[in-house]
Amino acid sequence: MVAMGKGAYVQPGMEKHFRHNAIFVGGVTGKAVNEGRADYTPCFFLRYQDCLRMDICPVDYVNDPAVIMKNYRMVSINSCVQVDLMGQIASETIGYKQFSGVGGQVNFVRGASMSAGGKSIIATLSTAAEGKISRIVQSWTREQR
Repeated sequence: MVAMGKGAYVQPGMEKHFRHNAIFVGGVTGKAVNEGRADYTPCFFLRYQDCLRMDICPVDYVNDPAVIMKNYRMVSINSCVQVDLMGQIASETIGYKQFSGVGGQVNFVRGASMSAGGKSIIATLSTAAEGKISRIVQSWTREQR
């Protein structure tokens, strides 16, 4: 993950919800790594330069399920904030409040699922607020929508 800006995901208190693993360490992520709130995996570019070819492509190409599915045994790992017993997940909002930015989660779920041998994983903690709130609910209530 490339960290740009304030890096809300590495601020104190977020380590219970999200664990950042940095390849490049800048000011924001460096402080979080030094304080034990994030991890650092060094990457030795001289030894792996052939593996690090990078293309910059538009989002409508990168997030296209037809492109994603071309990766053999593609695995997408996404997270959610809450799941109900029907399998519906909430990934961007908590009730009416926006929790995270919109992204391409559904595109990667579809692309990985259509990939030969691929799969999609949605991961979440079972509780929030230090175990006081369940993230697994029977069904959505009006307050949760």
